[in-house]
Amino acid sequence: MAQCWWEHRHYRVRDGRWGACVHLIEEMNGRLEVTQLLPADDCYFSTEDEAKACNEVLVRKWIPEATARTDRGARPVVGTEAARCRYAEIVCQRAQVSSPALLRAFSQVPRERYLGPGPWKTLTIHSWQTADDDPWQVYHDVLVEIDPARHANNGQPSFQAFLINALELHEGERVVHVGCGTGYYTAILADMVGARGRVVAVEIDGELAAQARRNLADLSQVEVIHADGGEYDSGLVHVIYINAGATHPRPLWLDRLLPGGRLLLPLTATTEFGFFTGSVLKVTRKETGYTACFISPVAIFPCLGARNPEADRCLREAFARGGGESVRSLRRDPHDSDAACWLHGDGFCLSTIELTT
Repeated sequence: MAQCWWEHRHYRVRDGRWGACVHLIEEMNGRLEVTQLLPADDCYFSTEDEAKACNEVLVRKWIPEATARTDRGARPVVGTEAARCRYAEIVCQRAQVSSPALLRAFSQVPRERYLGPGPWKTLTIHSWQTADDDPWQVYHDVLVEIDPARHANNGQPSFQAFLINALELHEGERVVHVGCGTGYYTAILADMVGARGRVVAVEIDGELAAQARRNLADLSQVEVIHADGGEYDSGLVHVIYINAGATHPRPLWLDRLLPGGRLLLPLTATTEFGFFTGSVLKVTRKETGYTACFISPVAIFPCLGARNPEADRCLREAFARGGGESVRSLRRDPHDSDAACWLHGDGFCLSTIELTT
């Protein structure tokens, strides 16, 4: 069985203060994986004793079932619940988010339920397979393969945490999740909106939709739909979260946002090597129209039903010109293309003009 241990690290810095961190060292299939755990706030202290005390707090908080490595044989096994809590802290720290609801969701939702039976293969620079089906081994900020034939994976947890945080979810809200896969991040969304909320998970792939339906069966606020997410009409909602790359926003996504509603949409163009890269667009519906801005670069699987060759070409040219950071609004009114149009598409325009209130 895979094992782990931790080691203190405290060190002197140039200004005379002391730095503190803990290294969690895990033996995975004959290899050692090292995760550096940092304090949530300032990691520099006036004295060495303060740095040591901070390390003790870190250990109690992040890896309560482990003890310090005193010799080569001291390698206690980490339990699944402790590993999940540590994973949630690391994911949120790397995503640079501080939402208590998001941290709670990643701490409570069992990732292994949505991965299929173990052992599991992770997809990193140095891919490795877990030693067995002990669930604690999947609690790392890594991609985990869910369908090797289609090169499908469970997604990068810290990147998904960053995007979900950008949705600004509130308890009781109604959410549509397009491209839900096997349902892991749908479960995260459901935890955040709570029992009074509602999440409709839409998946165009029939096999994945069936898996998601089984995985999410115990969540009463979740409904899984096998459909094209750009054509399924969910009614008015607070949030639409697209987990695949489109060349343009589908009209229904914009139509179904309530006032104050948010749409998160990866806009991706096809590269010369056949990859799909671009930026994630956040759209918010206001009384007078839609604000819009790009929040992150992205490389992601294509959104079937939301790709068009001409729109792909125009989007690729817009990304090549640059200036996406100046986008401020999404216009749907008829108008001629002008200097304020970063991307003048069919039925929509990403504009550098601020939305007037």
